[in-house]
Amino acid sequence: TTSLTQVTKLIKTGSIKADDMLSYTVNIMPELYLYSSFHPNTENKLFMADYEFLIDHMTAFEHIVIDYDSSLTSEMLEKCLNLCDLIIIVVNQSNYHIEKGLELTERIKDILDGTEGKRILYLVNEYSSVISTYKAAAARLKVKPRELITLSYSPYIIKCSNSNSIEDCFVSAFDNDIRVASIKQDMVRAARIISEIGKG
Repeated sequence: TTSLTQVTKLIKTGSIKADDMLSYTVNIMPELYLYSSFHPNTENKLFMADYEFLIDHMTAFEHIVIDYDSSLTSEMLEKCLNLCDLIIIVVNQSNYHIEKGLELTERIKDILDGTEGKRILYLVNEYSSVISTYKAAAARLKVKPRELITLSYSPYIIKCSNSNSIEDCFVSAFDNDIRVASIKQDMVRAARIISEIGKG
Protein backbone atom coordinates (compact mmCIF):
# COMPACT_ATOMS: atom_id res chain seq x y z
CA THR A 1 0.00 0.00 0.00
CA THR A 2 1.07 3.62 -0.56
CA SER A 3 -1.92 4.99 1.37
CA LEU A 4 -0.73 7.81 3.61
CA THR A 5 -2.92 6.63 6.48
CA GLN A 6 -1.73 3.02 6.17
CA VAL A 7 1.96 3.87 5.83
CA THR A 8 1.77 6.21 8.82
CA LYS A 9 0.02 3.54 10.87
CA LEU A 10 2.68 0.95 9.95
CA ILE A 11 5.45 3.28 11.15
CA LYS A 12 3.63 4.20 14.37
CA THR A 13 3.00 0.55 15.26
CA GLY A 14 6.58 -0.43 14.45
CA SER A 15 5.52 -2.74 11.63
CA ILE A 16 7.99 -0.94 9.39
CA LYS A 17 10.93 1.32 10.14
CA ALA A 18 11.07 4.87 8.89
CA ASP A 19 14.06 3.92 6.73
CA ASP A 20 11.84 1.40 4.93
CA MET A 21 9.99 4.31 3.28
CA LEU A 22 12.07 3.71 0.14
CA SER A 23 9.95 0.62 -0.49
CA TYR A 24 6.85 2.81 -0.71
CA THR A 25 8.27 5.26 -3.22
CA VAL A 26 8.92 5.27 -6.95
CA ASN A 27 12.59 5.57 -7.92
CA ILE A 28 12.57 8.23 -10.65
CA MET A 29 16.35 8.32 -11.09
CA PRO A 30 19.42 7.73 -8.89
CA GLU A 31 18.95 9.54 -5.56
CA LEU A 32 15.48 10.78 -6.56
CA TYR A 33 12.37 9.08 -5.16
CA LEU A 34 8.70 10.04 -5.46
CA TYR A 35 6.03 9.42 -2.85
CA SER A 36 2.47 10.35 -3.72
CA SER A 37 -0.73 9.69 -1.81
CA PHE A 38 -4.05 10.92 -3.12
CA HIS A 39 -6.67 11.87 -0.58
CA PRO A 40 -10.19 12.96 -1.58
CA ASN A 41 -10.30 15.59 1.17
CA THR A 42 -7.00 17.46 1.34
CA GLU A 43 -8.34 19.71 4.06
CA ASN A 44 -8.89 16.82 6.43
CA LYS A 45 -7.05 17.55 9.71
CA LEU A 46 -6.30 13.85 10.29
CA PHE A 47 -4.76 13.65 6.82
CA MET A 48 -2.53 16.64 7.52
CA ALA A 49 -1.47 15.19 10.88
CA ASP A 50 -0.43 11.98 9.11
CA TYR A 51 1.33 14.00 6.44
CA GLU A 52 3.33 16.01 8.98
CA PHE A 53 4.20 12.81 10.87
CA LEU A 54 5.44 11.16 7.68
CA ILE A 55 7.61 14.15 6.71
CA ASP A 56 9.16 14.17 10.19
CA HIS A 57 9.97 10.46 9.92
CA MET A 58 11.38 10.33 6.40
CA THR A 59 14.86 9.72 7.81
CA ALA A 60 15.93 7.76 4.72
CA PHE A 61 16.08 11.00 2.75
CA GLU A 62 18.58 13.84 3.07
CA HIS A 63 16.33 16.37 1.31
CA ILE A 64 12.54 16.36 0.95
CA VAL A 65 10.69 18.38 -1.69
CA ILE A 66 6.98 19.11 -1.27
CA ASP A 67 5.30 19.84 -4.62
CA TYR A 68 2.44 22.16 -3.69
CA ASP A 69 -0.58 23.04 -5.82
CA SER A 70 -1.12 26.80 -5.51
CA SER A 71 -4.88 26.34 -5.96
CA LEU A 72 -5.21 24.86 -2.45
CA THR A 73 -6.60 26.92 0.39
CA SER A 74 -4.57 29.18 2.68
CA GLU A 75 -4.97 26.75 5.59
CA MET A 76 -3.47 23.89 3.60
CA LEU A 77 -0.76 26.17 2.21
CA GLU A 78 0.20 27.29 5.71
CA LYS A 79 0.53 23.69 6.90
CA CYS A 80 2.77 22.83 3.94
CA LEU A 81 4.89 25.95 4.38
CA ASN A 82 5.43 25.23 8.06
CA LEU A 83 7.10 21.96 7.07
CA CYS A 84 9.59 23.71 4.78
CA ASP A 85 12.97 25.31 5.38
CA LEU A 86 13.07 26.86 1.91
CA ILE A 87 10.31 27.91 -0.50
CA ILE A 88 10.86 27.87 -4.28
CA ILE A 89 8.25 29.43 -6.56
CA VAL A 90 8.34 28.23 -10.18
CA VAL A 91 7.52 30.77 -12.92
CA ASN A 92 8.36 31.34 -16.56
CA GLN A 93 9.26 34.61 -18.29
CA SER A 94 5.76 35.62 -19.36
CA ASN A 95 4.29 38.72 -17.74
CA TYR A 96 1.33 36.65 -16.53
CA HIS A 97 3.42 34.03 -14.72
CA ILE A 98 5.74 36.59 -13.17
CA GLU A 99 2.77 38.55 -11.80
CA LYS A 100 1.26 35.33 -10.46
CA GLY A 101 4.58 34.43 -8.87
CA LEU A 102 4.79 37.79 -7.13
CA GLU A 103 1.17 37.48 -5.99
CA LEU A 104 1.91 34.03 -4.53
CA THR A 105 4.91 35.47 -2.70
CA GLU A 106 2.71 38.11 -1.06
CA ARG A 107 0.12 35.46 -0.20
CA ILE A 108 2.82 33.37 1.47
CA LYS A 109 4.10 36.37 3.43
CA ASP A 110 0.58 37.18 4.60
CA ILE A 111 -0.06 33.62 5.69
CA LEU A 112 3.20 33.37 7.61
CA ASP A 113 3.05 36.97 8.88
CA GLY A 114 6.17 37.87 6.93
CA THR A 115 8.19 34.76 6.16
CA GLU A 116 9.26 33.87 9.72
CA GLY A 117 12.86 33.50 8.64
CA LYS A 118 12.00 31.28 5.67
CA ARG A 119 13.72 32.16 2.40
CA ILE A 120 11.76 32.43 -0.85
CA LEU A 121 13.50 31.76 -4.16
CA TYR A 122 12.26 31.83 -7.73
CA LEU A 123 12.99 29.22 -10.37
CA VAL A 124 12.49 30.48 -13.92
CA ASN A 125 11.48 27.44 -15.96
CA GLU A 126 12.32 27.25 -19.69
CA TYR A 127 14.56 30.30 -19.34
CA SER A 128 15.74 31.93 -22.58
CA SER A 129 18.04 34.93 -22.95
CA VAL A 130 16.08 35.78 -26.12
CA ILE A 131 13.13 36.81 -23.93
CA SER A 132 15.12 38.71 -21.31
CA THR A 133 18.56 38.87 -19.80
CA TYR A 134 19.28 37.10 -16.56
CA LYS A 135 19.61 40.43 -14.78
CA ALA A 136 16.32 41.70 -16.22
CA ALA A 137 14.49 38.52 -15.17
CA ALA A 138 15.80 38.93 -11.63
CA ALA A 139 14.76 42.59 -11.56
CA ARG A 140 11.21 41.74 -12.62
CA LEU A 141 11.01 39.26 -9.74
CA LYS A 142 12.58 41.77 -7.34
CA VAL A 143 15.49 39.51 -6.38
CA LYS A 144 19.26 39.65 -6.70
CA PRO A 145 20.59 37.98 -9.88
CA ARG A 146 22.86 35.74 -7.80
CA GLU A 147 19.77 34.31 -6.06
CA LEU A 148 17.74 33.52 -9.19
CA ILE A 149 17.51 29.87 -10.24
CA THR A 150 16.89 29.06 -13.89
CA LEU A 151 16.25 25.95 -15.95
CA SER A 152 17.11 26.78 -19.54
CA TYR A 153 14.75 26.01 -22.39
CA SER A 154 15.64 22.79 -24.20
CA PRO A 155 13.52 20.86 -26.70
CA TYR A 156 15.40 17.74 -25.56
CA ILE A 157 13.79 18.05 -22.11
CA ILE A 158 10.33 18.12 -23.72
CA LYS A 159 11.25 15.14 -25.89
CA CYS A 160 12.40 13.12 -22.86
CA SER A 161 9.35 14.17 -20.87
CA ASN A 162 6.99 13.08 -23.65
CA SER A 163 8.66 9.66 -23.77
CA ASN A 164 8.60 9.26 -19.97
CA SER A 165 12.40 9.21 -19.82
CA ILE A 166 13.14 12.55 -18.17
CA GLU A 167 15.94 10.95 -16.17
CA ASP A 168 17.84 10.44 -19.45
CA CYS A 169 17.94 14.18 -19.90
CA PHE A 170 19.71 14.82 -16.61
CA VAL A 171 22.05 11.87 -17.01
CA SER A 172 22.98 13.20 -20.46
CA ALA A 173 23.61 16.64 -18.99
CA PHE A 174 26.26 15.30 -16.64
CA ASP A 175 27.72 13.24 -19.49
CA ASN A 176 28.35 16.60 -21.20
CA ASP A 177 25.78 16.02 -23.94
CA ILE A 178 25.82 19.23 -25.98
CA ARG A 179 22.02 19.11 -26.34
CA VAL A 180 21.61 19.81 -22.63
CA ALA A 181 24.91 21.48 -21.75
CA SER A 182 23.13 24.46 -20.21
CA ILE A 183 21.04 22.18 -17.97
CA LYS A 184 24.14 20.92 -16.19
CA GLN A 185 25.23 24.51 -15.54
CA ASP A 186 21.73 25.34 -14.27
CA MET A 187 21.65 22.39 -11.86
CA VAL A 188 25.13 23.07 -10.48
CA ARG A 189 24.25 26.72 -9.97
CA ALA A 190 20.90 25.87 -8.33
CA ALA A 191 22.65 23.48 -5.93
CA ARG A 192 25.16 26.19 -5.02
CA ILE A 193 22.46 28.82 -4.40
CA ILE A 194 20.37 26.49 -2.23
CA SER A 195 23.44 25.25 -0.35
CA GLU A 196 24.63 28.78 0.41
CA ILE A 197 21.20 29.78 1.69
CA GLY A 198 21.12 26.67 3.84
CA LYS A 199 24.41 27.66 5.42
CA GLY A 200 23.05 31.15 6.08
